[in-house]
Amino acid sequence: MDDIQIKSIPVTVAFKHIKDTKPPFMQKLISWWSKSKIVHAELIIDDMWVSSDLPTGGVTIQPLRPLTDKWEYIELGNICLTNKQHQYVLDFIKRQEGKKYDTLGIVLSQVLPWRIHSKEKWFCSEIVTKILQLLTYQAVYDYEPQEVSPSDLHNILITYIK
Repeated sequence: MDDIQIKSIPVTVAFKHIKDTKPPFMQKLISWWSKSKIVHAELIIDDMWVSSDLPTGGVTIQPLRPLTDKWEYIELGNICLTNKQHQYVLDFIKRQEGKKYDTLGIVLSQVLPWRIHSKEKWFCSEIVTKILQLLTYQAVYDYEPQEVSPSDLHNILITYIK
């Protein structure tokens, strides 16, 4: 009976814009390729931030921290899940922690149109898109996570929310 109880999970996606006078090379590449100032995405779910980035080497899960003006936040509202669905998503997130950053996957699936990526590594918008799919967030259903750049994800969410 417990797994049919419904939970309302607050979900927000945080986007980082390229603002530094000397941004890291990967951010320059992402900005150049996507023709966008949006270079990074993270997911805020429950009381944690989920991210994958090059400086930390891959997937990290951090406790919720204060929101700052260094990020653009898109609140997706509360997503309703059964306890079982919620636990499945949390277990998936925990299994990804520590997995390496997929630098080659960005190049081979986004910069070059070869759709090649690692099934054991993640880049930021790829893992955020995958988790949103697991959360049954309809806006991202039709996308392959490895083909979604931070800019693409931003545009998808902005368009869907309107």
